[in-house]
Amino acid sequence: SSIVRRRTIAMKAPQYSIRLAVGVAVSILCVLTVMRNRVWSDPITLWSAATLYAEGMWEPRYALADSLREAGQCAAAVPEYRKVVALRPAHRDGHTNLGICLAETGHLDEAEREFRRALEIDPSYARGYTNLGELYFRLHRLDELSRCVAEGLAFTRERGFSSHAHNLSVHE
Repeated sequence: SSIVRRRTIAMKAPQYSIRLAVGVAVSILCVLTVMRNRVWSDPITLWSAATLYAEGMWEPRYALADSLREAGQCAAAVPEYRKVVALRPAHRDGHTNLGICLAETGHLDEAEREFRRALEIDPSYARGYTNLGELYFRLHRLDELSRCVAEGLAFTRERGFSSHAHNLSVHE
C-alpha cells in the first residue's frame, strides 16, 4: 500500500509541475496585460510610449503634441511640435498647432512666425488665416488684421470654405 502510494505521488509530480508552470505563466501574462492596458488608458500615455519606439518618426510626436494640446498642456506640447516641424518642415498643421501653443504660452512673436510659415507652405490654408487673424486681433494690430482677413477671405470664398470664411468675417 505504501509502495502504491509512493508510485501514485511520483506519477502525479510531473502533472503538478506542469500545472504550476502553466499557472505561473498565466499569472505573468495577466500582469503584462494589465500593464499594457495602462499604456492604452489615455492618449498622452499611449503616444508617449509610441515616441520611445519610433524615435525618428514625426507621426507619434504629432499625436502626442495634439493630445497634450487638447488636454490643455500647451507648454508640454511646444517641444513636441518643435520636433515634428524639425522632422517634417513642410507640415503646415504642425506649424499651425505649434503657433497655437506658443500663443497660449505667451510667445506671441514666435506664434506669428509659425502661423506665417504655415501660410508659406500652403497659401490657401484657411485655418492659417483664421489663427493669424486671431493673433492680430489679440495684439490690436488692426491694419495687419484687416490685410490678413482680406487675404483669407479671398482664398476661402474662392474655394468654398464657408465655415472658415465665417470665422474670418467676424473680424472684418
